[in-house]
Amino acid sequence: MTAPERDQSVYVAAIVVAAGSGRRLGAGVNKVLLPLAQRTILDRSVAAISADSRVRSIRVVIRPEDDADVRAALAAGRWPDLALVHGGKERADSVRCGLTALDDRVQLVLVHDAARPLLPPRVLSAVIDAGLAHGAAIPVVAVSDTLKRVQDGKVKETVDRSDLAAAQTPQAATLQRLRAAYARWPSPGPPPTDEAQVLERAGVSIAVVAGDARNLKITTAADLALAEFLCLRTEDAP
Repeated sequence: MTAPERDQSVYVAAIVVAAGSGRRLGAGVNKVLLPLAQRTILDRSVAAISADSRVRSIRVVIRPEDDADVRAALAAGRWPDLALVHGGKERADSVRCGLTALDDRVQLVLVHDAARPLLPPRVLSAVIDAGLAHGAAIPVVAVSDTLKRVQDGKVKETVDRSDLAAAQTPQAATLQRLRAAYARWPSPGPPPTDEAQVLERAGVSIAVVAGDARNLKITTAADLALAEFLCLRTEDAP
């Protein structure tokens, strides 16, 4: 794989969170090490997040026990300043480890789920543009299903979905804002589920850009099958 020429006027770094176990997929190994159209999910995710020339460094946050397998999975790529970082118990802990490993010169940080290997270049570029312009940005997609609030096994009410959206990754913020927001996150307590939640709690305004249904997160066997189909269809296209 040939690395694209890097834009030296902007310093964007990416944290790829790959420290999960993938228990819900039932694979017996970290799901990002599974094959997806003859490459690993992780290899495709790192390639996707490095597709924009402004991304100048990548930190892949992993479980210590996956170190050798991750190195093997990424060995064939030519990546911009890629390093592995050992993560923590929760996703937020792993993101904190990734933030600590970044150079202070970084202008914008992208945090991306390694389980989203089909990130379209258009979404990546839009998130970077909005993040640089507004200080923080995330991609979202409209909620298409009717939503119900359920309590004690029964429908309590139908939720108005007109102003709801599903968040995707990568999620972007300036390095200083994201570090400061994580430092302010209350502990003990439930861990945050994404960077936008941490930034919201810190009072940071977050811009949104259009996500893409293809940017799915592989969680179940059905997700993996769909990703395989989408991947092969894209690569077979003229």
